[in-house]
Amino acid sequence: MVSSADFRLAELLASRLCHDLVGPVSAVGNGAELLQEMSPMDAEAVDLIASSSGQAASKLAFFRLAYGVAGERINSVEDLRPVIEDWLKEERLELRWPQEGVQSLSGYNGKVLLNLLALARECLPREGLDLSLRERDDRLELELQGQGIAVELRGDTAEGLAEEVSTDNLTPRNVHAFFTRQLVIRTGGDLELEASSTKSGLTISAHLPL
Repeated sequence: MVSSADFRLAELLASRLCHDLVGPVSAVGNGAELLQEMSPMDAEAVDLIASSSGQAASKLAFFRLAYGVAGERINSVEDLRPVIEDWLKEERLELRWPQEGVQSLSGYNGKVLLNLLALARECLPREGLDLSLRERDDRLELELQGQGIAVELRGDTAEGLAEEVSTDNLTPRNVHAFFTRQLVIRTGGDLELEASSTKSGLTISAHLPL
């Protein structure tokens, strides 16, 4: 398990990086809007700039909460919904929200939900997901389920989720899975993931303290 100091350092660095990038990315988006109004350039080029800056902004907002300390201030599903929906649109994923169930998210639980979504994205590139949040035996159960022919648990992801993985073996391709597992452990919870290409199904669940 990663030490508390190392984990906090990673969160603070993520927060600082996202904070420093938000301003320039927003400025590019604002500039693209002005160009669209003035139309001094090729419309297709301006649209491309606007689209790319929008993608960058939505990813920054998502990962600022998922990796940074700002995610600790999340109190409910509704706090996350606009950020998640913007990110999903760029990732071309559909999320079917629960119509009932737990709505409050305390402590790290909101961050866990964000990281589970990003983990599901690695296993299910282009399909839809069903989200459920239930209270069971004084625990919060977060569950994502998806179906699709492209379901796959990549070797890198499996390595990052493994109990025995060393930080020396972390790479950009497996570090998110590792971070997600460490985050769940830090809450006192447990994480389960099943991805089967033969069954074309994906299930990711976390059981967390309320």
